[in-house]
Amino acid sequence: MVQLLSQWSGAGSITLYAPELFKLLGVTGQNESLLVTAIFGIIKLVTTPIYALFLVDVVGRKRALLIGITLQAISMTYIPGFHTSVPEMGVDKDFVLPEDKLGPSRGAIAMIYVSGLVIPSTDSSPCNIMGNDTAFW
Repeated sequence: MVQLLSQWSGAGSITLYAPELFKLLGVTGQNESLLVTAIFGIIKLVTTPIYALFLVDVVGRKRALLIGITLQAISMTYIPGFHTSVPEMGVDKDFVLPEDKLGPSRGAIAMIYVSGLVIPSTDSSPCNIMGNDTAFW
């Protein structure tokens, strides 16, 4: 069930289409798009082992899964909600983002990073089944 929810969460899609998503949310230029995508990848690279090796066992797998799903749902709801309010953004090349939409645009970009920070909990084994000999060190 956890693997199914993990696939349905959309995290893989955000990772795959990150450059296009950032472009749709107002990040202009090839270099800027690649930079923010690289930062997103670094965030996922750094936080995933920290969560998997340390935090999940402290918080608990069920609670980690619920926190992760909640954060993922919030980020996945905010991004299309913002884009619905400004449908021309990323489509019309002459479109200029109004000043009052600049903050929400940055919020949508931040939500992509929040989706990279979600607590992964793909191991569904109970804690008492996993022994000390399964550690990496």
